[in-house]
Amino acid sequence: MDDANDSKYSCTESLHEIRQLGVYDVYKGTYDQVGVCDGVERVIAIGCGTAVCELEFLKRVAPNMKHLILVDKDAVCLEQLKMNLSNSLHKDIVGELHSSEAQQWQGPNIRVDLITMFHCLYYFKPEERKEFYRKCFNDWLNPGGKLYIKLAKDLHENNDEDTLNSFYRKTGRRPQLEAFTIKEEVRSLGYKIESEHHYEFYLDLKLFNNRMLHFVQYDATPPYENLDVIKKEMNKMIADGKKAYGAGILFCVVNNVSDKA
Repeated sequence: MDDANDSKYSCTESLHEIRQLGVYDVYKGTYDQVGVCDGVERVIAIGCGTAVCELEFLKRVAPNMKHLILVDKDAVCLEQLKMNLSNSLHKDIVGELHSSEAQQWQGPNIRVDLITMFHCLYYFKPEERKEFYRKCFNDWLNPGGKLYIKLAKDLHENNDEDTLNSFYRKTGRRPQLEAFTIKEEVRSLGYKIESEHHYEFYLDLKLFNNRMLHFVQYDATPPYENLDVIKKEMNKMIADGKKAYGAGILFCVVNNVSDKA
């Protein structure tokens, strides 16, 4: 791990650098499994960050997309997002950006065919999640529309111990919400999970630098004051010959309840 002057490195930049170690390639393979969703022309991407993942997903799933609505609160993300859109979207596709917290966003002016929410529900309270599902299926999606959620695994359906949540537990932080919890939640509310696509990855901890560790530091609840505890645990794992393990699920939720629910 280097000691570069990285105090101003953002959480978003940190996560992007981690994912460049091979996570993005795993994601792409997962998106390839989904296949084309027929008839998808209008899409909302909630909490999209720089939309690197969403654009790769939609390239495969919605090749006939005509209108993309993107929602994120992070000003740093939005600047990079504009660049990513100009490089990735065909000139005939309408790109619409909204700077807003997902929980506060009032919604689109038109109904859409598909909504993505990748690694964003971690930051929603239970009642906020319930209201979000209701808005998706009652107000925003066309009949037959799909909600694609991507979240990490933790204690359920995993082949190994999740490195991030394990570390958070050891150091008195709150573990991140896991996909299993959300799947159980949407089913309990009467929605249906139409498909699931699982993924996993191992990362070489010796490739991590201080910039990457800022994601672990700032995304923790509560955040760590500095990198000392994180680096100590990482060095112990490296000495023990361990790698960082992560896994998750991309799953499709559809409406299985009446419009009045």
